[in-house]
Amino acid sequence: MAFGALLLLTTPALAHEVRHEGVDDLSAPGRVVRSPISGTVTNLGIGFDRAAALEYGFRDVEIAVDGAPYVFRWRYLQPHPSLRIGARVDAGMAIGRVQELGRRYVDIENHVHLELWLCAGTPSPGLPLPWQGCSVQNPTPVFEALGVTIRVRQ
Repeated sequence: MAFGALLLLTTPALAHEVRHEGVDDLSAPGRVVRSPISGTVTNLGIGFDRAAALEYGFRDVEIAVDGAPYVFRWRYLQPHPSLRIGARVDAGMAIGRVQELGRRYVDIENHVHLELWLCAGTPSPGLPLPWQGCSVQNPTPVFEALGVTIRVRQ
């Protein structure tokens, strides 16, 4: 799904529209994901769907870019066992594997959700990016400039 696409989220109590804050890269479960950038791991967290994260192990990986005010976030990724908050990541390093989404989301193709955040300063590990004055950006042009091919789901 493309950046900024309108989504309808439904819960038992509420239905509301939100904008998609990233791009979804179609990927087979188990595929190794490599970082296109060098930086520092700032978060290995639970995404927006806490219940799915706890039941199915869905996780986020966030890496602050060296020398730039950006943080990349990958969702639906099983982090590589060597990753720790504060760990150094070099471009090309394996950071995790694509997770199987069909166990939780029957109508969604397997994918990795990619986000790019612009931050006013160096992000503090473990704190949510919006709380730190960071704002989400369209990651597509940056990934293209890095030579990363994204197969966007519709």
